[in-house]
Amino acid sequence: MKTRLFLSGITVLLFISTTVAQNKKLTFSDITNKFHDLEALAFLPQEGEKSLMASSYDRKSMYNSEQDKYENWTANYDGNGYLDEEEGYYIMADIKGTGFINRIWSAKPEEGDIIIEVDGKEVLTSSAEDLFSVDKAPFNFPGLVYSSAKGRNIYVPICFQKSIKIKAAKDWGQFYHINYTLLPKGYKVPAFTGEFSTEEREILLELEEKVYASHTNVTGENTIERTFSLGEAQSKEIILQGKEAITRFEVEIVGGDFYDDLLRNIELKIYWDNSPETAVKCPLSAFFGANVHNPGKLS
Repeated sequence: MKTRLFLSGITVLLFISTTVAQNKKLTFSDITNKFHDLEALAFLPQEGEKSLMASSYDRKSMYNSEQDKYENWTANYDGNGYLDEEEGYYIMADIKGTGFINRIWSAKPEEGDIIIEVDGKEVLTSSAEDLFSVDKAPFNFPGLVYSSAKGRNIYVPICFQKSIKIKAAKDWGQFYHINYTLLPKGYKVPAFTGEFSTEEREILLELEEKVYASHTNVTGENTIERTFSLGEAQSKEIILQGKEAITRFEVEIVGGDFYDDLLRNIELKIYWDNSPETAVKCPLSAFFGANVHNPGKLS
């Protein structure tokens, strides 16, 4: 098998590693491992697994399936959307199946309550402000619950076996994302009870350390480093042979003053297994999520 990467004017570091086994019963430790296992990104999800999001997007934006077109796609009142109302509360998410929430985000949590129901039972009621507070249980893990770019984040798994519903009082605040994973039928997970056991808290403390630990080589990893300079309309090719996986990819622009333009104009192409079709074709800025004003090393 052959993998080809085309790059220009950059330094590239590639690390190679192996796959991870799956199991029908997921422990809390198995689920938290998914929050930091970068090697798993090299593999397609198993059949039936889905990653989805509930959010406060403007409900005026919609897809018209009958006419196969998007309507009101520029509607941008994204702070106050919700699924429905129930007994005076907004329904932020109403999810059926087995899985786990892996991220909750809000730009403006306030004093109104948020209620979490797991498998048909109310397990947690908290003000939105306290929910995102590292000083309040159960999400008091500073390495996983924090503010960034004026947004509040919770990166703590909330598992459910049959369903999860999240409701909010009308004075809860504005703007939310709820990212979650649904697993194939037959999986079992430890449903969230509203608090974490001593063992689960220890696992979350370990997750904090893993998330913020510096990168260490995986057993059997190889590193390939290339440095080159190219002029306009030139390209370079890196070829990897064998059955392997890229576990880390770093690029450093070492010359030039126009970093924004370079990030937009240097194009990355990746071909898998001798395919003539590109699996990746985009500017470096898009691939690394750097966009603009972000010079230096990308990984």
